[in-house]
Amino acid sequence: MVVGFGPSRLAYTIAADYDKLRTVGVCASPDPNDWPSCPFDHADWQFTQSDQAAAAEGLLPASEIWAYGQLLPAKYTAWRLPPWWRRRVSDNDEFRGQTAFSAWFPFKGLPHSAEMAKPIYRNLPTHDHTVEVVLRPVSRDIHSAKTVGETWQIFALGFLQGEGVITSPWVMHFPARAVTNKLFDPVGKGGLGVDPETFFDLNFQPKPLEHYPERDTNTGWCVGLRPTECH
Repeated sequence: MVVGFGPSRLAYTIAADYDKLRTVGVCASPDPNDWPSCPFDHADWQFTQSDQAAAAEGLLPASEIWAYGQLLPAKYTAWRLPPWWRRRVSDNDEFRGQTAFSAWFPFKGLPHSAEMAKPIYRNLPTHDHTVEVVLRPVSRDIHSAKTVGETWQIFALGFLQGEGVITSPWVMHFPARAVTNKLFDPVGKGGLGVDPETFFDLNFQPKPLEHYPERDTNTGWCVGLRPTECH
């Protein structure tokens, strides 16, 4: 037996719980004869048709967001790309895989809503960056670029098909624009208004994309204009 919890205290606890239950009963009762015993405004305890409509209105978007959180990670990987000063990988061809014969662009055509950039370093208050062209001493007609300023970690959704070998290279597939737009667009524009960073953090385990389109080919940020400047 718990010390100090004798029969008298047990009776007091039961009585106190009964009073609480009785309060809930009379306040939530549909019988007007019970309402005078309610110590609160009984109207606050009524689940009206308006309350039901409001609850249903909130339940549907919540169910849709939950479904997105279950289904998208089951099909797509959140690829964690190297830190860069750009906030999108879909707007440029600087992230590519390089083979002996060609450059391959895994995220060309990726919907904006299927990628997310998390700030690593914010260059306050200007939010700008600078690009310095560096001439290589061995061959002065080849240059690379050095960027200084804001740094972002980009995550892009997609899944790979193929075997990752020269006869069956990987091909990246990503969600349709209408799918991820619905999730992240503002409510006023027909979307669910989900915060991308929160959604990615809660639902995905990001992986690095170390090689593309084959298991042993180079993939990286191409900081210059030529395929040889990928790293």
